[in-house]
Amino acid sequence: MAATAIELPRPEYPPPYFGAEVSSSLPPQVVGGEDEDLYGRLKSLRRQIEFLEIQEEYVKDEQKNLKRELLRAQEEVKRIQSVPLVIGQFMEMVDQNNGIVGSTTGSNYYVRILSTINRELLKPSASVALHRHSNALVDVLPPDSSISLLSQSEKPDVTYNDSSFCGCCMSDVLPPDANSSISLLSQSEKPDVTYSAAALALRKVPQCNSSWMNEHIRQYHSMNVGVAVQTDNGLYVPIVKDADKKGLSKISEEVKYLAQKAKDNNLKPEDYEGGTFTVSNLGGPFGVKQFCAIVNPPQSGILAVGSAERRVIPGADPHQYEFGSFMSVTLSCDHRVIDGAIGAEWLKAFKGYIENPQSMLL
Repeated sequence: MAATAIELPRPEYPPPYFGAEVSSSLPPQVVGGEDEDLYGRLKSLRRQIEFLEIQEEYVKDEQKNLKRELLRAQEEVKRIQSVPLVIGQFMEMVDQNNGIVGSTTGSNYYVRILSTINRELLKPSASVALHRHSNALVDVLPPDSSISLLSQSEKPDVTYNDSSFCGCCMSDVLPPDANSSISLLSQSEKPDVTYSAAALALRKVPQCNSSWMNEHIRQYHSMNVGVAVQTDNGLYVPIVKDADKKGLSKISEEVKYLAQKAKDNNLKPEDYEGGTFTVSNLGGPFGVKQFCAIVNPPQSGILAVGSAERRVIPGADPHQYEFGSFMSVTLSCDHRVIDGAIGAEWLKAFKGYIENPQSMLL
């Protein structure tokens, strides 16, 4: 019997193991779907690239703005550090950028806190430094700094120079004869003549109207004389501002007004901030003949005024004698700013005004 050949039908597609040929033989709609997916992904990546490029430009612009802000902040810090500061006591935080600070007069003030301040150090009762022209908290001080600034233990860091005693003839201001009516000044102006003379001497010797600011000396244009006033609540030093531009009568009025405010515990920050030099008078109220005062930081000088006393001095005739009124003063200063020669020059100018009160009249 003859063999019969059987022909099997050919498969329509190649076997699965011909992977490379599958895609070429797939229907057109399958290939088109993959192309669309790749194109969509490409568009998405391009959009991401464009977004990142925009972000890069934004970051560059923001970096420039931050650099400008940094420079402004640095200039602000330098400006704030270049002026005397006022010490206060921190009370509480209001928010991240503001707080409440108590003053020596018992009043509380709303202050701005610089961004450079470590907020963790701002605890109740902490001593802080305030900018004297604006309510800005610029530094947190070590514990008890308000006391240590004036303590004797701080003297090794600040070289003091006491220009010692200087006698001033007060005969034209305080006639030695109590019954004498010859005087250039009224009774109300006599005690305050030292403040005017001190201010005019500062104008004549401006080196004494300066402060030591870390590594440099700052000289002030305004002659703001502090008047030490003892009260039941402690010692206060209100300020007679621009004292060199005011007459004796005006200074006398301001001193009395400020002294009364101090005794009433009613001084405001503007009444005691910004002093450049201080005059302490223990002669008039307490009869102290001579003493030395301690400089009130950040000022560099303080004048201690003693009481006036009568002395016998040679008269116009070699064989005659007469009485004269003399007052002793002592200048204490920070030797980093005011050395002995400058201090002596200032005392000479002060003595010249006291002994010739006509030169002070405005």
